[in-house]
Amino acid sequence: MSGHDRRCKRCSYQRKARRRQRRSHSESIYVCASGYSAIKVGRTSNMTSRLAAFRTANPGIELVVEAKGIGSRAAELEGRIHAAYAAFRIQGEWFRPTDSLLQLVEAIADINDEDAIDASDVIEQHLERLEQPCE
Repeated sequence: MSGHDRRCKRCSYQRKARRRQRRSHSESIYVCASGYSAIKVGRTSNMTSRLAAFRTANPGIELVVEAKGIGSRAAELEGRIHAAYAAFRIQGEWFRPTDSLLQLVEAIADINDEDAIDASDVIEQHLERLEQPCE
């Protein structure tokens, strides 16, 4: 490591910054369900380990859909989804499955990897429709 060891604060900070940068590019937004009564909306850079962690506490949890490659917008979009469905929050990131939330899940599921559709655009469009005032 060019003369520095693992205890060097500058090198340690640089390693952490590189890891954060790599993770932010690969972040996705996911929707999991536990039966038909609760839906979890979250974000992660490693869905496999995230799902494994959930299943230690709740073996019945299933991944419903994952919007991959959201990148640096994942935190913002996750927050907006949570805010939009706050009235239906059960606890934390768990929500009652409303028709509108299920429509978002379907829209994400309909994204085909071969299409030039960006998952963040699909989520953004759904949230914009929710945020429009009623006439």
